[in-house]
Amino acid sequence: MARTGPVYVGYRAGTLYAVSPAGRLDWSFYAGGVISSAAAVAEDDTVCFGCEDNWFYCLNPDGTLCRRLRLDVPVRNSPAAIAHDGTIYFHADGWLYALHGDAPLVAGQWPKFQCDARNTGRAGQ
Repeated sequence: MARTGPVYVGYRAGTLYAVSPAGRLDWSFYAGGVISSAAAVAEDDTVCFGCEDNWFYCLNPDGTLCRRLRLDVPVRNSPAAIAHDGTIYFHADGWLYALHGDAPLVAGQWPKFQCDARNTGRAGQ
């Protein structure tokens, strides 16, 4: 059976929300800028996403800051991807970034933009 967990929703005012499958707000994290990039969730439930405040964030499962990377440019429309070895990938201003991660993409129903590491998610299927 597929593992289910929160749905992560970024808001234009700079906050990422974790909403439980029952519709309850589990936590929120204020990032400081527009969140226009989809989050990815690692097997250890770390949540990774970029923000237009020039930071790339990794959050612990409880919504607290795990780590962040400061960039010279905003991270816009760049969904994070997590490889089988735990490497976290994203792009900003034409550059591809790769960060060391501790866990691969979580095996679940929809852990990142386009569903899985092979990007098999399609609208209408």
